[in-house]
This record gives sequence, C-alpha cells and structure tokens, in this order.
Amino acid sequence: MSRKLPIAETAVQSIQFSLRHVWPAIRLGWPSFIVFLALMIAGFALLLFNIPGFPDAVLALIDEMEARSALAVSPLDAFISEAEVEAIFEEYVGEVSLLNILPGLLVMMLGGIVFVPMSVLLFRVAAGDTELPKGYFYWRWTGIETRLVLVYICYAIAMITITAGLYWGTVWIASSILFRGDVTIGWVLYVLPWLFLLVMLWVTLRSLMIIPAAAIEDRFSVGAALGATGGNFFRLIGSLIIVKILVIACILAFWLILFILSLTAGGLGLQFGDGSMAGKILGAVMLVVTLGASLFFMIALNLVSFGWLGGAWAAIRNR
Repeated sequence: MSRKLPIAETAVQSIQFSLRHVWPAIRLGWPSFIVFLALMIAGFALLLFNIPGFPDAVLALIDEMEARSALAVSPLDAFISEAEVEAIFEEYVGEVSLLNILPGLLVMMLGGIVFVPMSVLLFRVAAGDTELPKGYFYWRWTGIETRLVLVYICYAIAMITITAGLYWGTVWIASSILFRGDVTIGWVLYVLPWLFLLVMLWVTLRSLMIIPAAAIEDRFSVGAALGATGGNFFRLIGSLIIVKILVIACILAFWLILFILSLTAGGLGLQFGDGSMAGKILGAVMLVVTLGASLFFMIALNLVSFGWLGGAWAAIRNR
C-alpha cells in the first residue's frame, strides 16, 4: 500500500543518513573502493589507449604544450585553445569502433559491480531494514545482488530506448513541420523541446523507485515500483529540490572551511618561508588534508542519494 511522500522529512533524513553513516560506510567499503578505483583507472586506460592514434595525439599535445611554455613570455602565450586541442586529436585519432572501446567498458562495468553488495546494504539501511555491520570489510553476493545488476541493466536499456524514441520522434515532428513550411503551426517547434523534457521528467520520476525497490524488497515487482510513485509526482520534485538546496548549502560550507584553512596555512607558510622545511611540511599536510577531506565529502554526498532513495521507498511503501 503506497502513501504520500513526506517532502521535507525525506530530504532532511537523507542528509542525516549521510552524516550518520559516512564513517561506517568508509570502514566497511574501503577495500571495494580500492578495487573499484583500480578497475576504473584500468578501464579508462584501455578505453583511451585502444583508440587508434590516441597515444600519439596525447604525446603531440604534450610536445606542443612544452614548446609553447619554452617560448612563452606570459602564461597566456602557453595557452592552447579547445579548438587547437580538437585539431590535434582529429589529426592523429583514427576511426573508433565498438571493438576498440568494448574492453575498457567491460572493465569499468566490472568496477561498478564491485560496489553492488555495498549498494544493496546501504539501500536497506536507509529503508530501516537493517544496520551497518561491524568490522572493516563487507562483501555478500546473493540473489538480491544479482537481481539488482540485472534490473539496472534492463532499466538502463529501457531508459536509453525511451529517450532515443522520444528524441527522434520529436525530431521527426519538427522536420515534418519545417518541410511543410506552415507558419501557422510554427509555435509547435518552440513547444516540442519543452514537451520532450517534461515527458522525460515524468518517465524518470515514475521509474525512480525501480532500483531501490530491487535492492530492498525480497519480492521485487516492476509494477509495484512504478505504481508507488503514482500520486507523488510533485512531492518527489519538491523533496528533490529541498535535497539539492541542502546539498548546495553543505558544499558551500565545505569549501568555505577549506578556504579558511588555506588562508590560515598560507599565512603560516609566509611566516615559515616556502623553502623552509616547516613550509614544505605544512604544504604537504595541507595537500593531504585537502585531498582527504574532498574524498570524504564526495563519499558523503553519494550517501545522500542512497539515503533519499531508500528513505523515499520506505516512506511511500509505508514500511
């Protein structure tokens, strides 16, 4: 039985979920994150360097940058425009085929699969079904994890198909109007893009609960996942807007803190001297703190999504 989504409560609880579970999630998920990062880097390398001529284009770009830097009088003289970068890559990079990019994509997909057990766990914790276990590693692969992967693949294919169908349908209608040259219905050309966006927004929101439902429910039903969002269209939009506002506020606060730390470190650096041992240590400490804090904050932001989706599903389904 579905019920109305609590708009503000769901949004606030997603932030609270992130703050409360970010450290335990890091404690449990750090091995998966390392494997994920390694596979993503490997997949990205395969994706790029399997493209014919890509390594040569990178080397040519580096040579061009070094040559300009050597002759530059000011930093602007060494600047390479986007058009110049594109020209270099067009000169060296050959035709790209599916076989070129498939190995890299498969490795990157494998990296995503590494996180599936943690994703299922976080969805269930957000829905109130369980708590994060103790320890420093979590990995469990059952039928639910397999189902989530299959549902995600089917969902991605369906969304790509729907998007492509709506897009080309919109293009066909617009082309037909232009071909007829009927100025009396020219206003339709202005309406079509907005209509396309509205339909995509509706499809996205109606299907928003499919992934969390597949992770949370023991007996998953696409119909139940789609039906749960019925009557909650504007409530979902309102809750998502509040979440975005809260996230933006957190981002601004985070960067303000980093800015204050940077100013403080800069002042201390001037006192110590950049070339002194104390100045070098301070610079290294600030680099580690900045990278660590940024990584921590990025993980916390990702947890907001789990908190909102899992909490919204639990609220709508009255779990």
